[in-house]
Amino acid sequence: MKTKRILTLLCAGVMLAGCSEVPEEVISREQSTAGESLAETASVGIETVPAASLDEELPDSAARIKAAGYENISFAESFSVNAGKAEQLGIYEAERRNDLTSRADEIFEAFFGSSFDSSAVKSRDAGGVTELSFEQDLTELHITDGFFYIVNKAEAERNLVFTNSDSLLALFEVRDIFKDERIKLPEGEATVGELTERLSGFLGKLKELGLGDCRPFTAASLSGEGRTQATAVLTYRRYFKGLPVFNFNYQPDGSPDAISYIYRDNESVSFVSAEKLFSAGFPSAYTEVMQTKALSEIISPEKAVETASRELAPKMKLTALRLDLVYVPTVPDGSEDGSRVTMRPYWQLAFGLQPLAEHYALIDAVSGKVIYCDASRG
Repeated sequence: MKTKRILTLLCAGVMLAGCSEVPEEVISREQSTAGESLAETASVGIETVPAASLDEELPDSAARIKAAGYENISFAESFSVNAGKAEQLGIYEAERRNDLTSRADEIFEAFFGSSFDSSAVKSRDAGGVTELSFEQDLTELHITDGFFYIVNKAEAERNLVFTNSDSLLALFEVRDIFKDERIKLPEGEATVGELTERLSGFLGKLKELGLGDCRPFTAASLSGEGRTQATAVLTYRRYFKGLPVFNFNYQPDGSPDAISYIYRDNESVSFVSAEKLFSAGFPSAYTEVMQTKALSEIISPEKAVETASRELAPKMKLTALRLDLVYVPTVPDGSEDGSRVTMRPYWQLAFGLQPLAEHYALIDAVSGKVIYCDASRG
């Protein structure tokens, strides 16, 4: 029986800020492969590409992958290969920021503008966590050291919930080809482009302040049992040195299949209507501590998909939506709170993007190790 997982914004601060550990098997594999060189992987037949040749979107790679033909993987018409714009691609030690309350005035002003009055900021202790908040026009922004969230108090009880068992009414990637697609929402409808503008100014200012680069990823409308209106959700991805971060919040599914994992928690989300932002929550960004290995080459996108197809069950029939080069943070042995991580590049092959029911294969861009993540089976 599928277990429903419910996400509401007001509990998201606790859920997201504490999510950084990965299964023990993945941790041990990370340690064992950390010293591998591209020469070693190439010697066993892994096709590589120069990191410097990777552009943000690779239509030629997408075409070659679609033309290759796989028995267990087909490709959506809009399938794309996205390599981002990595700054010095490599393996890094990084840590999550834990200083947002000390930058609170800047964050409040970025959201509320020049009318922000720092004397009106309230402070409270929430279970040992210092939380600062400021309210204006019924919208309240809360900041802790590692997380911030925004709530429209007049709408706080409406449509701020969704589960992995919801029916998906519409879902679009935030890409130029989908920006004019319309989604039916509470109080009307809006285009993908209009929805993603809800927080763009605020997020842009946070990037200017050096407080993280967070960009919209998907726009979805969902319906569920007991709800009279659709829930509209925007998901966001944080970026580290030019690439999206996939926070690998999965746990083993208990099956004999060692590459399969179940989804645990969600990334950054916001709830919207056709006219307004209801609420949004974001964990703090990762910052570089040091580069432990520079990568001049990585596994090619074509080889990544070929490897995923070979490693996944032959009888498994999947449709791929996109392939992204991402950083995956893993927690090394000895980390007490999960704030210090190793960032390692992976190719992420997406088969499903519904919030709380995502479905991916992760292919280590250095070693070729495949990890299969199916949130919809949780």
